[in-house]
Order: sequence, then C-alpha cells, then structure tokens
Amino acid sequence: MRVYCVTEAPTVPATLTMSIDENSATDTVVGSVGSSAADVDSDAILAYSITSYGDYGDGMFSIDVSSGTIKVASATLNYESVTVYTLGIVITDNGGLTCSTTVTVCPLSACCDAGILCVVQSDGLH
Repeated sequence: MRVYCVTEAPTVPATLTMSIDENSATDTVVGSVGSSAADVDSDAILAYSITSYGDYGDGMFSIDVSSGTIKVASATLNYESVTVYTLGIVITDNGGLTCSTTVTVCPLSACCDAGILCVVQSDGLH
C-alpha cells in the first residue's frame, strides 16, 4: 500500500462582515481575513489579495499579503456617502491553490457615538 500526500486548498467562510468608524484614519485596522482562513497542510503559507472593490471601494482599503489584515487606505470613509463596501478577497497557498471570500465593510456613522442605535443587517448598516 502506498500513501500519498494530497495538497488541499485553503478554506475561508464564503462571506465575512466587518465594521469601522467613518472618518477613520489611514492605516486603521478594519479586521483580518487571516483569522478566519485555514489550510490543513502543515507547511502551508497563505497570501492574501484584494481582487475586487465593488462599486465604491477602489483604493479605500489595503490588505497585508501575509497576515490578511485589512486596513483603511484612504481616510475618506463617510457613512452618509457609502453605507457598505464590498471587497473580493483571494487567498492563495504556497502550492498555488486558492479560495475566495467576500468581505462586507460597514462604516459606522458618527451618530452611533452619540448614543443613537446602529444595527448591522445583512443588507448593510441601518
């Protein structure tokens, strides 16, 4: 009998939701895809990239290629202008196998800080 090692693709939930205060400074951490990604191969090294920004997010966010940490790249997040940003993320392991996820980023209105109730729903922030 022969036993073969089969390389498996990384995994990540199909969708992730994160929130951040509007008007957050450049380099403010939004969240991490890396904390949700996994690869069963013990020697796997994962690389993260943003492949799409939806209708409004182009240039607004960056991702650390080795940790999957998403940060604000442009400090112009404004809830009154855009209530939801959608990012397409691809994770590639060192064997070239990939998986992807959609990250929804909801900027929180400054009104939330004033004690007004803000609720994150599946269709955005209301």
